[in-house]
Amino acid sequence: MKKIISILDKNKNIGIDTMVFIYLFEENKKYADICETIFDRISHGKNVAHISNLSLFEVLAGSYKKGLDPKDYIQLFLNMPNLKIYPTNVAILNKAAQIRAKFGIRPMDSICYANAIYGRAKVFITNDRELQKIKDKSIKIIVIEDYLAG
Repeated sequence: MKKIISILDKNKNIGIDTMVFIYLFEENKKYADICETIFDRISHGKNVAHISNLSLFEVLAGSYKKGLDPKDYIQLFLNMPNLKIYPTNVAILNKAAQIRAKFGIRPMDSICYANAIYGRAKVFITNDRELQKIKDKSIKIIVIEDYLAG
């Protein structure tokens, strides 16, 4: 985990894929520690996270599917300091469409990544290797699986 902390120390603005929230909320045993570290850094101002409002949509859909009360998720999204939630707009959708067309990335992943670009993130945290197809030197893609041991 030291490697990911070192990267985050050098890059204040980060993008986060929805699955990182899901791992945290579901208390995924394999990824809980690394996700908690990331969100702790955000809430204490060490990093600023840039996400899509559609990430909240995905999390809420999962909570409804499981019959869970979504209030806590909504409150976390709305009240977490240093979490910048961008509404989906034409500029973001246009950038997401370009990413999808050029690299064949799924629509939601393209939107999340476009939000990171919009927020001037230098790092995008995901666990989806598919996103490594994006060849954008301005944003480093971190697949959290690769940082569990170190």
